[in-house]
Amino acid sequence: MIVENRKLKIENYKNGILLLESNFFHLIPLTLSKDIDEREREFEITEKLENIFDEYDSFYFLDKEIILEEDEEKEKTLLILIEKDKIYTLLDNLKDKKTDLLGIYPLFLIELFNKDTHDILIDLPAPLLVGNASIPTQNAARVRNRGVEMNLKWNHRIGKVNYFVGGNFTFIDNEVTRFKGEERSISGTNMIQEGYPINIQYVLAVDRILQTDEDMLFVEKMIKDAPLDPTTGQRVNPFASYGTPKKGDFLYKDLNGDGVIDDNDKYAVGHGLAPRLTYGFSLGAEWNGFDFSCLFQGNAGLQVYWQDKFYMGYINYGDVINKEIAEGAWREGRTNATYPRLLTGLNTLNAQPSDFWVQNKSYLRLKNVQIGYKIPKKLLQKLDISQLRLYTSLENMLTFTSYKGIDPEISGTTYPTMKQITVGVNVVF
Repeated sequence: MIVENRKLKIENYKNGILLLESNFFHLIPLTLSKDIDEREREFEITEKLENIFDEYDSFYFLDKEIILEEDEEKEKTLLILIEKDKIYTLLDNLKDKKTDLLGIYPLFLIELFNKDTHDILIDLPAPLLVGNASIPTQNAARVRNRGVEMNLKWNHRIGKVNYFVGGNFTFIDNEVTRFKGEERSISGTNMIQEGYPINIQYVLAVDRILQTDEDMLFVEKMIKDAPLDPTTGQRVNPFASYGTPKKGDFLYKDLNGDGVIDDNDKYAVGHGLAPRLTYGFSLGAEWNGFDFSCLFQGNAGLQVYWQDKFYMGYINYGDVINKEIAEGAWREGRTNATYPRLLTGLNTLNAQPSDFWVQNKSYLRLKNVQIGYKIPKKLLQKLDISQLRLYTSLENMLTFTSYKGIDPEISGTTYPTMKQITVGVNVVF
């Protein structure tokens, strides 16, 4: 039952759960086993509540008949309706026991959002009439984030098998709506400019790796057709900014068509430093005391510039060379090189920030797999133990990505996400 009202009267729920998200109320019944004693009933209620949701900020325990009135913002609050005499016991049992399992009925939620962050502090450019004077920092910038978030949760039973599946999906479109007009702010390869995502990559475009005599004819033609310097009447060097390329070097594109390769030929790549799409899905099942669950997560639409000592377009004496770059680098006579020739750090022609060094950090990762077994209760009666579960858990075991770095979840070459195998025992007295 879903009711879109600010007031809701609930009667005859017996044991149930009320989920409140914004103005939507969801009544979720708890189905309990028949002919069980109070201790087993209490444990079963606790176990079911643990399996509902792990995204809520607070829990409220309510009486049988109640009128709810939402007079303040309450987002992602889980309201649990149970009998009064069970409240304190359940509070203790639920403490620090959040899991990734889903609820006990199918639920599909979709949310559209449009967030406008304004009055961001920036240093605005000073008018020319004030000379070299600066003006105070002002609350002038605005950034808009809009998108959609979806969640799907399903739990069902077939015979003796209880199973669940679930997934989430978030798409975000980010845009700087007010900054400094047509003026841009650049820090490294990150650019901020009106009409673009915040911190979009701003780099040169690589046309090709020069590997043949035919490629070099194109370089000669650019030099021959270079524009004239109005002060000297001589043709300018179109490659003066970064150096004239030779065989094995990058040829950058003249994107603005002025016949010269320089910083004015850079362009915007990607959608900033945050993924446009994040997603995850989980599934699991229980049968005769055995349980299995797994969680996948990933993102897409994240492109970032990456060059460091592990992955760069030049070499320094004493440094380690990346194997892929060393094997793919151009050398005399080669026409199928995948990387430019290896130059020392004094020649940075091929190490200029370009789209060649922009990496796609999209990935899908098997975040967690857990397999467990609950010892039958009849075997635990003499030990005065209500539950004994053996389990093993594997984390971060599989990752699918085209990213050439160590880990798509981290930036650059830093400590990666660890793979872990855990074996444990859960005991409830």
